[in-house]
Amino acid sequence: MRVNVIIPNFNKAEFLSRCLNSCINQDHKDYKIIFIDNESTDKSLDIAREILSSGNKDYIIDQAKNIYPQCWDECLQKAFDYLDGDYYTIVGSDDFIAETYISSFCGWIKTQKKTILCAQSDLVWIRDNQAIQKTRHQYLDIEDLKSKMLTGCYVNTPSVFYHIDIFKDKTLKREPELYSGAADYEFYFKLLDKNIYIHNINEFIGYYYGINEKQSTWEMHRKTISYDSIIQSKWRKLWNKY
Repeated sequence: MRVNVIIPNFNKAEFLSRCLNSCINQDHKDYKIIFIDNESTDKSLDIAREILSSGNKDYIIDQAKNIYPQCWDECLQKAFDYLDGDYYTIVGSDDFIAETYISSFCGWIKTQKKTILCAQSDLVWIRDNQAIQKTRHQYLDIEDLKSKMLTGCYVNTPSVFYHIDIFKDKTLKREPELYSGAADYEFYFKLLDKNIYIHNINEFIGYYYGINEKQSTWEMHRKTISYDSIIQSKWRKLWNKY
């Protein structure tokens, strides 16, 4: 099973070595690293070139224009030019993964006995190299997940694996120009609306979410525009759930 690991980056040089080394040291054999820089002004590109070129792994390094604030969609769009194989996943450049992360996902997929289009796992939050909490979202089925998504995001965004067919479906368009860094949240609604279930692996397979002051997530929370409320209102109306 071939997996694409997309690493979007903007000015995360201080965390990049940890991230990239965790990605090149996976025990799974068939995967590709796609590193896309979002016009960083630090040493990110130099670090990426040095580490990835020495890792003896299949990799791509490219750049994307920085257009949308607090958003990695420009990097994703560029990364999609290089996708192949079966699945893709996104690893934040200030995060890192266990060496068994990809192989654990592939092992879980094999136990399902069917094509899984989308799945998420638990993640562990890391601050100053210390684990501070674990996040798991619980839901029973797609209808339960739809209802819960109208109250908040029940998806651990960085831990999601997508089947390549999701990328190939051109009706599933991401809209960062409308929702900025909340474009992931909106995208999950689109998946659910097309009856694409976000399966829950219900265990920790090795994603470590690094907490730091430079994260786009926290910048989004400080915005005066409540994108989450806008998205929830839109889908309540579309799904007739008032």
